[in-house]
Amino acid sequence: MTVLEEFSKGLADEVLAEAADSFFSARVRIDREEELLRERAAALNRKVEHVLDAVALLHAMLLDKSTVLSFYKAVGLDPYAGEELCNHACGRTPVLSLGRPFGLTAASRFSRLMKLAYERAQRELNAYINGSYAKDQEGRQRLSVNYVSVMNQCEELNEAIRKVNKNHAPSCVMNFCKCLDPDTMQKERVTGAVEGGSLCDLDHDLMMLPVDCSTLHLTPLPELPPLAAVADAVTRFAKELYAKRGEEISRALESLPHPS
Repeated sequence: MTVLEEFSKGLADEVLAEAADSFFSARVRIDREEELLRERAAALNRKVEHVLDAVALLHAMLLDKSTVLSFYKAVGLDPYAGEELCNHACGRTPVLSLGRPFGLTAASRFSRLMKLAYERAQRELNAYINGSYAKDQEGRQRLSVNYVSVMNQCEELNEAIRKVNKNHAPSCVMNFCKCLDPDTMQKERVTGAVEGGSLCDLDHDLMMLPVDCSTLHLTPLPELPPLAAVADAVTRFAKELYAKRGEEISRALESLPHPS
């Protein structure tokens, strides 16, 4: 083997090694990203129960489903969104508690309590859907894991998988490797060997499948308007409700968990 041949062979071997590393590292990177995605989804699923507990507390104060839906209509929530929240939290046993605010009348105390419960539910829903900022151990502001970011991450991962399947297909890598082996290419031309079918099968067998985002088992929940935007509507609804069903409300409040 001449010096030139040795140099060419060494160069070809190096290029082949880089091609193999690029092929496999792309797939390893996708596997790691999917693992991270599922870890974040699991963390978010652990949060949703606390969110629904906050919504259930608000619902318990509103007595029944029809009143809950009327309340959501009063604060400008889409009827479908109200139904969604009720499907998840109406009838759910309240486990959270709220301090009893001061008020001159029972109706005013109830309206203030309603605003506290509403604000809590709205805050928890917003943090679940959009995330909330908190300082990490190094004092930097970090956005918490949230529904929007996890679903976006799932879509971005699937786009990355499509690109890997297109740009790092096994057939492309094998054809590239053949280009570095003139002897093999010459033999195939002489014998008329065609591997198109087998290479297509290989691409199919080794294709990375997209992530079915529904397998993350996330709970889609609607947002509530901030209390500042609907405080008057909440107060008005609470006072009108208390005027009509004050005794029922008093019994419902007594049955709720009390602050320890």
